[in-house]
Amino acid sequence: MTTWTWQPDDTDGVDASLHEAQPDTNYTLGSNFLLCGTGFGYGSGFSQGLIKPNFTLGTNPPIAGAVFLSFSLQLTMYDESSANARTLSVYRLKMAWVETQVTHNDYSTGNNWQTAGALGANDREAAAMGTLALSATEALGDKTITLDPALATAMFNGSFANNGLLFNIGNVSDGYAFRMCDYATAAQRPKFTGEWGFPSNQIIMF
Repeated sequence: MTTWTWQPDDTDGVDASLHEAQPDTNYTLGSNFLLCGTGFGYGSGFSQGLIKPNFTLGTNPPIAGAVFLSFSLQLTMYDESSANARTLSVYRLKMAWVETQVTHNDYSTGNNWQTAGALGANDREAAAMGTLALSATEALGDKTITLDPALATAMFNGSFANNGLLFNIGNVSDGYAFRMCDYATAAQRPKFTGEWGFPSNQIIMF
C-alpha cells in the first residue's frame, strides 16, 4: 500500500467559490478563501466551494490499475459564523467547470448549470461522496473529510469523469470559511491524501 499526498498551490491547484448573492462573478485566484453557507459579506444567499484533484501530481501519485483504499480531503477552517450543528457534504461534479470562469450561474462562460449553484441532477451527484459533522461551536483549524475511496478510484481511472468536487452545507443560516490553494501559508492549503494499491488478482508488470 502506498500513500499519495497532494497539497496544491496557486499554480497547479484548481478551486473556486460560488456565491448565490453574486451569481455572475467568478471567485478564484486571489480570493484566498472557499466559503460554505452564508455570511462573510456575500449577502443572504448561500455559498459553496469547488476543488479538483490532480492524480498525477504530489507525492507517490497512483499509477495505472491502482485502486484507492482510503481517500480524504483536508481543509483548514480559519473563520466561522455558526450557531448550529451542520453537516458539510462533498459531491462529485458532472459538469466540466472552468476555474477562471465558473460562477453560481455558469460552469463556464456561456454555459449554465442545469440548476444555478450546481444543484441539478446533471450538475452533481445526488448522494454525497462524504460528509463531515460540524458542531455549533466548531473550533477553527484543520478538518479532514473522509471520502468514498471507490468513488475516488472511478475519478482516477476515468470511469467517472474527474470534474472535481463540490462541498456545501446547504442554504442555511451558518457559514464556514476555508483556505484556498493560493493561500500564502502552504500548510493551510487544501490537501488530498489517498492510500492506494492493486487488486489481489492483478499482476503489475514494470
